[in-house]
Amino acid sequence: RGGWRPPPPVADKGGEGLDPALLGKMYAALIELHCTYELVEGALEVFDAMKAHTAPTVQVDATTLAFLVARCRSDPDHDWRVYDVCAQMRIQGERGKERSRELQRSAKRCHHVLQASAEDEQDSELNEGPKELNEGSKELDEGPQKLNEGPQKLTQNQRS
Repeated sequence: RGGWRPPPPVADKGGEGLDPALLGKMYAALIELHCTYELVEGALEVFDAMKAHTAPTVQVDATTLAFLVARCRSDPDHDWRVYDVCAQMRIQGERGKERSRELQRSAKRCHHVLQASAEDEQDSELNEGPKELNEGSKELDEGPQKLNEGPQKLTQNQRS
């Protein structure tokens, strides 16, 4: 067996190195290829190399891991490895849920902040307009009072 060797682990160097998404696709393709040809031992070697990778963001999809679980169950020599693969599925699922929660929190926060700032701008624009209108409406409100004062003065003048 001198064929495939796993790539050396890539230390996280602030974005340098291989893309974790591409590594995940590579591991998934190798696991699926081994499982398709019923080479469970080789698929588990690739799986172990993936788990040993230093970047925690290297993941394969759940269908690939489910395919590996099915192959492990069909091979009596590797039936016990089902637990390792299922544990990895659970870990990846929890990471995905946590990422989606973080995205929802940040989206909600941004949404409210953006909405609040937009409402503040609208309010400030609307408040400028009514001030001018309010001054005019005060004059209109005083108009009927002046009209009402007029007949009262007339009646007082007529009495005297």
